[in-house]
Amino acid sequence: MWIHRNFFSDSIGKRALAFAEAKVKPISWSSLTDLMPYTVGVVQDYANTKELDDMIAKGDIKASAVTSDS
Repeated sequence: MWIHRNFFSDSIGKRALAFAEAKVKPISWSSLTDLMPYTVGVVQDYANTKELDDMIAKGDIKASAVTSDS
């Protein structure tokens, strides 16, 4: 599947946890608790931080799992 490059922000590095967002609708946040009103996408079988995984498990952050980055 081909994805138009201008739809997503540029890469911000390689870490255990990274977020991508639509350029036209950026989200201002500084901690994971700021993301609680949103549903975040996670890639199945990818490693996240313990904090994010715990918040998802408790239902503090809603998550939608997919099978690939695309």
